[in-house]
Amino acid sequence: MMSGRRVSSLGASALKYWAIGVITAKSSLAYITDTVLRQVFLVVIIFTFSQLWSVTYRVTGQSTIAGFSVTQMLWYLVLTEAITLGQVRAAAAMDDDVKSGQIAYSLSRPYNFILYHYATYIGETLVRVPANIILGGAVAALTVGLIRFPIASVLVGTLSIVLGTTLHFVVSAGIGLLAFWFEETQSFYLLYSRVALLLGGVMLPLELMPAPVQRVAAVLPTRYMIYEPARIFTGHVQASGTAPVFLRQVAWIAVFSVVLNLVYRQGVKHASVQGG
Repeated sequence: MMSGRRVSSLGASALKYWAIGVITAKSSLAYITDTVLRQVFLVVIIFTFSQLWSVTYRVTGQSTIAGFSVTQMLWYLVLTEAITLGQVRAAAAMDDDVKSGQIAYSLSRPYNFILYHYATYIGETLVRVPANIILGGAVAALTVGLIRFPIASVLVGTLSIVLGTTLHFVVSAGIGLLAFWFEETQSFYLLYSRVALLLGGVMLPLELMPAPVQRVAAVLPTRYMIYEPARIFTGHVQASGTAPVFLRQVAWIAVFSVVLNLVYRQGVKHASVQGG
């Protein structure tokens, strides 16, 4: 009986956060024109990359570089940029709630503060990222042409993108909650974002990085946020060989979720002691 009630309670809780995510997604879709216009910078980035890489391949006389043709390279960059620019700034949202005192009101409401922010984050991100892929993909198609996306790669790639953006959330949310102790958390996020930019394969596939950089990237979670999802989506990793990537993504999410929960609990205690 108790087990049944517990399952029912968990189900109701999951539906609650699902509803929050859906409402956020619908709200973003209602302003899809604004969402697309905000990402005009993506068009400039992809067009610039298309010109740079077209010249690079032409000058070197190579048909492939690190296993990527010029078309595959640009579409890989479409995915990495679409994911990067589509992710909502969870750190800023957490930071604002702590500094404004909004978190005090959230604690008395019938939802978990972190899960509420995750639901709104994933709801908006999953509207932005597909819009970015369509927008960036249009530029790529016009400049270097289309590539064939295996259906299986798209499906498992989409799952990997969700896991990668979730991993990004738990890391950046933890940074935002440092506002309990630090007046300014932007510097922490800036450091993290630059590491992710370099070692997450955003600007370049990691195969093109120097060997020492590749070794460092191999042991960090940043490669599972954007690099691996983009490779899977574009078919550089066979769908049948994605299990190790998924396992590592889930493992890193679990690790940083524990850290995030500890930071949150200690932060609330700290605020209570300080009378905040």
